[in-house]
Amino acid sequence: MFNVVRNKLNKFIPSNPTWIKSKIAPHEKIYLSNREIKTLIIEYLNEKLLIAQERTYHIDLDKAKIIHGTASNLPLNNHSVDAIITSPPYCTRIDYGIATLPELSVLVGDKPQQVDLIRRSLTGRTTIDKNLSLHPLNIGKTGNLFLKSVMNHHSRASATYYYKNYYQYFSEITKTIEEIARVLKVNGIFGCVVQDSFYKEIYCDLSTIIKDIASMNDLCLVSRHDFTSRNNMANIHKHAKKYRKKTIATESVLVFQKGVNNVTN
Repeated sequence: MFNVVRNKLNKFIPSNPTWIKSKIAPHEKIYLSNREIKTLIIEYLNEKLLIAQERTYHIDLDKAKIIHGTASNLPLNNHSVDAIITSPPYCTRIDYGIATLPELSVLVGDKPQQVDLIRRSLTGRTTIDKNLSLHPLNIGKTGNLFLKSVMNHHSRASATYYYKNYYQYFSEITKTIEEIARVLKVNGIFGCVVQDSFYKEIYCDLSTIIKDIASMNDLCLVSRHDFTSRNNMANIHKHAKKYRKKTIATESVLVFQKGVNNVTN
């Protein structure tokens, strides 16, 4: 259903793929009958079925389990997971609530208040919690230097909105990594993909910040692979050229292994 809806909304996605045009004239809107939707879903599933039939490996569905929860409060026992693979929200202030609006609409329907509630609960959100409490963060030298540089930047709202937004992001990323360390078994593997970014001309070395936070939680970096990101949202915004002519983003695959020290139940 997600893919069917996304495909039908292609013409409403502007140059920034994380946004979707919402003010649409009635004659431009798309109307699909139940029969059309079912037909499109069946066609999509048949395509995936053909791909699946080409696979030779065996999938044991009895071992598959979906658990609903939040990354900062995992409903899992201590030292119960062999490996975790994830790509956390990048430190790029992308509004993931808006970026995934078609999917949220499929899940909850025409309920803007519920969509807004979900939007305001996502890591990396652009909104600031009203009850946000500022206290020193244990995120390492690189992370704290970045936050300090944002706070001291001369541009408008740097010391207020932007500082709080980044602070909120790193606070939640820290909680997530703490949870990952808690549920991983000794020698368990944690792999993630992150991307560097800029605030104005201030460089955010997210891979190093993640590495520092992970190290504080007994997660040792054992492998790193960097590659240039083809889709860099920073170059879409014309105001960014005031600080940088062109931004080349680097995505990093970071692989950590949980150590054998400081293990507690």
